[in-house]
Amino acid sequence: MEYKVEIKNIKEHGEKHFIVYGRELIFDHNDVDSQFEMWDECNSNGIIEQLKNIGKTDVVYTIYCNKFCPKTQKISNHIGCEVKKDFVCSDNKFEKLSLYPYDYAVFKIESNGITRKEAFIELLDIVWGD
Repeated sequence: MEYKVEIKNIKEHGEKHFIVYGRELIFDHNDVDSQFEMWDECNSNGIIEQLKNIGKTDVVYTIYCNKFCPKTQKISNHIGCEVKKDFVCSDNKFEKLSLYPYDYAVFKIESNGITRKEAFIELLDIVWGD
């Protein structure tokens, strides 16, 4: 499959809430394989389907670098679905994550001309600069 990167919008968004599965990763702009491994793992072990069922949606997000520790160079990486503010998670393998109003970008990556890895590196170049 081939991908392209499209910046959908950068504007102030309201508060958003997600049911997520995630972990910390060592930040390395040149090594994106660990993020793809997490998506592949979550596809194969049913985590993504569980998130979609809990969130009652087919839309799945990556919430990347919501937290960053400069000392350890670790970033947060989550896969999740949007839920209502009052949602309570009863499964301890998932957590509720809230993003509060501020400027952030929504990116859409879809098939068209480049590999998944190339598309993600292009996205990181846009976010972090060349």
